[in-house]
Amino acid sequence: MAVLEYLGTLKGVSVERVRGNARDWLKRLEIDDLGNRPVQELSKGNQQKVQFIATVVSDPDILILDEPFTGLDPINVHLLVRSIQELAAEGKTVVLSVHQMSLVESLCRRVFMINRGRQVLYGDLEEIQNRHSEPSFLVRSGADYRTCALIDRFTSHNAATTVYLKQGVEPARFLRWLVESGVDVESFQRARTPLDEIFIRVVRDSS
Repeated sequence: MAVLEYLGTLKGVSVERVRGNARDWLKRLEIDDLGNRPVQELSKGNQQKVQFIATVVSDPDILILDEPFTGLDPINVHLLVRSIQELAAEGKTVVLSVHQMSLVESLCRRVFMINRGRQVLYGDLEEIQNRHSEPSFLVRSGADYRTCALIDRFTSHNAATTVYLKQGVEPARFLRWLVESGVDVESFQRARTPLDEIFIRVVRDSS
């Protein structure tokens, strides 16, 4: 707690406010029982939580987080993801440096991707995924896709099927075919290529 208070007051925030913020964050990240333990005695995951609290304890408007999920198990990753989402919802600007693309997809609105020190992608996440994804759709229905002349190919996995339409086919035509087939359609959505696949493809094409 003393370390967090010291770091918070370095930013010009009163010790009373920092102390209150530190207590709140220690509780939110479920380590309030460790507040008086030396940092070096904590586990790697709990040290990572303390570093995160040290960043937010002064309530800054801009947060820069470098690999904040290192050393955390899935439960604590979820806990920290939820905390970051809450901060963003409060209007904070969060700059996040991570290598796990699934976390980028769940947390970020804009991305800046670097390979060997050079920019390879930058912009709105949804726009990038739309631009680099094939014209495919994730469908849950009882249709026999082999009978549809609009489809180029399809792959089934679990209860869903990824359908790739032929060049020039509008999604509305395929959806109309599904409805007219008389089958139950549980879901129909654009299938975006995962960000890690996009990164690999862009790096490969630029080399």
